[in-house]
Amino acid sequence: MRTRRIALYGAALLLIAGVGIGLAGCGGQQAQKPEPEEEKAAVTQPQAQPEEPQQPEAQPTEPPEPPQEEPPKDEQDEDAQQALIEKGKQLAQSYGCLSCHTIDGSPSVGPTWKGLYGAEVELEDGTTVVADEAYIRESIVDPNAKVHKGYPPIMPPYTQLSEDELNALVEYIKSLGGNGGKH
Repeated sequence: MRTRRIALYGAALLLIAGVGIGLAGCGGQQAQKPEPEEEKAAVTQPQAQPEEPQQPEAQPTEPPEPPQEEPPKDEQDEDAQQALIEKGKQLAQSYGCLSCHTIDGSPSVGPTWKGLYGAEVELEDGTTVVADEAYIRESIVDPNAKVHKGYPPIMPPYTQLSEDELNALVEYIKSLGGNGGKH
């Protein structure tokens, strides 16, 4: 038995020595287990790059239309001014202003609006004022503050007008002209 044990120990030593020599021969690294065929194929074949989205072929297109040009600022202001004057005209009709005031210069219960803006107005107290925006506004909201000479103080105050409506009426009266003379 003893010889058998010695033989087994000897075989074991040879096996260990052989493994040691085998490891030394491969740089001290352990031998790697062989890879399955699929893994080898994956390692040896280059990986496919994801396809980049293809650009659609350029289609001939019509040149873009030039942007719509806005009217010059002066034209825009003029359009807004005309709209304001039109609104004033409608307000003068709806509030009944034209029952007492004319726009053609003819006499009526109240002074004509034709040529009023910028004119020199004689008042009942003997003073004179220039019919500017401030005077016209005051005459609409507080008509008895400065009464035009030759006309009775019968106009009611129009304090219910909004600022926009008041602006529109003043612009309408201004649009009827002014001569800077006496009114």
